[in-house]
Formats: sequence, structure tokens, C-alpha cells
Amino acid sequence: MESSTMTAPKFLALTLLATLGAGSCICVERPRRMTDDERAKLQAQILAEAPANLQHRVGADLDGRLELVGYDLQVERDAQGRIVPGRTLTVTWYWKCKEPLEEGWRLFTHVADDTGTNRVPGDDVGLVRQHYPPSLWRAGEVIADQQQLVVPADFNSKNLTLYVGAWFGPHRLPIRNDAPNDGAGRVRIGPFPVRYDLPSATVPQTSSVLTIDGRLDEPAWQVAATLSPFVQAPDGPPAGDRVRARVLWSRQYLYVAFEVQDPLLVSQFTQRDDPIYTQDAVEVFLDEDGDGKNYYEFEVSPSGVLFDVALSEPRKGEASAFTAAEFRAAVAPDGTVNDDVPDRGYTVEIQIPFLALAKFQQRPPRPGSTWRANFYVLDITGLPQPGAPAPAQTGFAWSAPKKPDFHEYRRFGELTFGEPAAEPAPPPPPPEPAAPAEPPPGDADTPGDTDQETPQAAAEPAAAPAAPGTTRAPMRMAPPGALQVLVQPASPPAAPPPTSP
Repeated sequence: MESSTMTAPKFLALTLLATLGAGSCICVERPRRMTDDERAKLQAQILAEAPANLQHRVGADLDGRLELVGYDLQVERDAQGRIVPGRTLTVTWYWKCKEPLEEGWRLFTHVADDTGTNRVPGDDVGLVRQHYPPSLWRAGEVIADQQQLVVPADFNSKNLTLYVGAWFGPHRLPIRNDAPNDGAGRVRIGPFPVRYDLPSATVPQTSSVLTIDGRLDEPAWQVAATLSPFVQAPDGPPAGDRVRARVLWSRQYLYVAFEVQDPLLVSQFTQRDDPIYTQDAVEVFLDEDGDGKNYYEFEVSPSGVLFDVALSEPRKGEASAFTAAEFRAAVAPDGTVNDDVPDRGYTVEIQIPFLALAKFQQRPPRPGSTWRANFYVLDITGLPQPGAPAPAQTGFAWSAPKKPDFHEYRRFGELTFGEPAAEPAPPPPPPEPAAPAEPPPGDADTPGDTDQETPQAAAEPAAAPAAPGTTRAPMRMAPPGALQVLVQPASPPAAPPPTSP
């Protein structure tokens, strides 16, 4: 509400507004012409003093020239008082002009997540920012600077912090008192809790030496962290039993296991770092701090081909430029790859070495460390044919990326490295075969003995071979330098499958 007595500063301000409304340009950038309704609203935002019922008082002194008196804030919150992503945040800043500023000074607003990244371009939002910058203010005025800022639906951070101030080129007005600030000319407002829907898991530590064979038969896997149900990417329904993933860690390695149900196994690639992500594959993305810089991607196909890449930022990295030593994986397919015989799926066991990851060498994980990570499964729906369009591909994600981009690092979930877990004892070894019984005394043959021994029964015929179709032929092996692929035989057991050279 306007004051009943118009002050001299307000009279001057209204004169300036009339000039701006007529199309004159006083500020650096020419504003568009205001409508009559906008001019009336802006006039109502120039006050003689701040409201007595101001929600939050700040009192930040910006170099003795401006004061952020305080602010009002309205935003939708959930039952726990957390800001709901995707909703509009309405904030009104109350600025007092103590000394006029030179032409070119502007206001800024940053909406930062927990990494400090500004997620909303808020500098020019609102009538004051567009038509009445601080270079036009007069001493004594109080400006109600109202902004409506949409919190991104994919904010993906536990807290939101607002930063405000005044800038001109590379300069900001410094904060001259003890009001909350970042030491770089930004008044800090918050943080405010945000509803956070990223999945998280605490990963047990193991001291066991795991054999990477795709079988997952070590006791350690029984206490591994099972990741929450995957969803169809980018933000579809749960995958149900189609995908399961488990995670363990030791001082040297991160261990990941995938169990995938897939009626058609397809991977026609044979060389390391081939684009296996265009067909069937499993993927692991690791980013220690979640900033989307210097993160890692590891992939394995059902035929055992490996892919690894280090990325300086999303989608910027060459697989041929990075080869992680001791990155190993093994696949146990339940079916055959690259034919039209129905399959049931495959299991993958992965070992990722921490020392191969340059970003993490100086700060390897320890109990309590939290890294950002995501896990994906890619499923192609048919066999690619020369000259035909590529079959459709479906993706499943531990943390829904919310957009068709698996490199959406803000949606990576949280892996917290836990303490060692009590592992069940390994099964006892099979008993030793019993030694043959000694013959009874006096029963041995002696010279001149004319007794005839009882004829032995005829030897039993050899077991007939398994009927055709009762076991699957071993899968085509990966080339040397890839990984060993083990085929689980059906019952009754057949001859052991061949191994790669």
C-alpha cells in the first residue's frame, strides 16, 4: 500500500518512471515499453519505508550505498517443510537506497544447490529488474523488488540457498557488516530444505577376495547392498524383477553385480570400447562429488566386451584415451547371444579399481564417504539387420534421470561407504571319499585253492547321453583380452564348458 504522504524521493522516482514509460533509455540496456498496468504495479513497489510486518529482516550493508532490509518468501512446501521442486518461489526483496549508484549497476539473484551451482537465471526477473535498476534509485527510497522464480523439477539437492547483491561488470558491492554472506559480495539467504527424491544406499565393506566369474556365489554377496528397484528410463514405471543390482566395496575395489531378465540377448560387438551401449549392456557411472566434472563410466555387454571412459564433463571424453587397469568383469548368460532362440537373461559381476580413477587417488573412499553414482541396464528389442532400422532400445535406471540422458549427473543417487558387515561362513568342503574296505582275514586266494570265485556281475552300461536340447551350447567366447564367460550348465551336468584362452 502506498504511503498517504508522497515523499520527495518518491516524486522523483515517479517522474523517472514516466520518462521510462515514454520510451526513454537511461540504463545500459534499453527496456521494453511498460504497459499501463505494469507502470501502476511498479509505482506501488517504490515505498517510503519497509513494511512493519516484514517476514525476515536482514540488514545487510552493501558498501554503505544500499541496504537489504529484509525479504518476504512464499513457496509450496511438503509436510516436512521442504520446498517442492517444480514449484514457483515468490520472493520480495526490500532494498533501501542510501547513496545513489552510477549508471550500469544492476541487481543479481542466484538460486544455488548444494554444490554452489546457480540453477535459475534470476538476475532480470521482475519489473524492478527490467525497468527500474538501482542506477536509477534515489537516496531514501525503499524498493520492493518482487521476483517469481521456478525451482527446477530436477533440482536434486537437499538444500536451496539464495544469494543476492549488486553488480557492475566484474565488480560487486562488498558487504560491510556481519550480515550472512559468502565473502564475495553476495548476501546469503538460507539454506532452505528441498524435497529430495534421489535413491541412496549404504554399501557394506568386505575383506573377502572375490572371484570375478559371474556366479555371485561368495558369501559376501549375501550381505551386499541391494539397490532400490530400477525404473524404466527416463521416468517410467518400476522395472520389477527384470533388473537387480548389488554393490560391495573393499579397500581396492568397488564390486557391482547385475542380474538381468532378458528374453533376447544381443551384443554384436567384439572389441574393447566398441559402442556396446547401442545394444544390450549394463552401465556404472561414478562421480565422487556430483559436480558432473571428471566422472567415470564402465560398461559390460552380455558377450563380455568391456567399455570404460573418463569424462571431463557430460559427454566429453574419449573411450580410447582411458583404460582402467584391473577393471574386470565376467558374464554368466542364461541363454545364447545373437540368435533367435528365446533366452532368460544374464548375470554380470564387475570389479572397478579405485586406483585407476585419477580423481579419487588422493581421497579414496572410507567408511562414511558418500559418492554420487548411477546404474543402468540397456535392452535392445531385436537383432539388428543390415540395411534395416535399428531395433528399439529400452533403458532402466537406479535413479530416474527424468530426461532422455543417462549423463544427467544431478540425478545420480548416493552411495555411502559403510562398515564391514558380518558375512555368513562359507559352505564346508565336500567330504573326502571313503577308503576301500579291507578284505576279511583268510579270504585271500592261496596256491592250490580250487574254489571258483563267484562270477562278477556284468558291468553296467555307460549312461546314455543327454537328450538333444536338454542343455544349451556354450556361448561364443570373448576374444583374448576381454573377460572369461562362464555358462551355467543345466541339470543333469554336462561336460564343463570351454574357457577363453
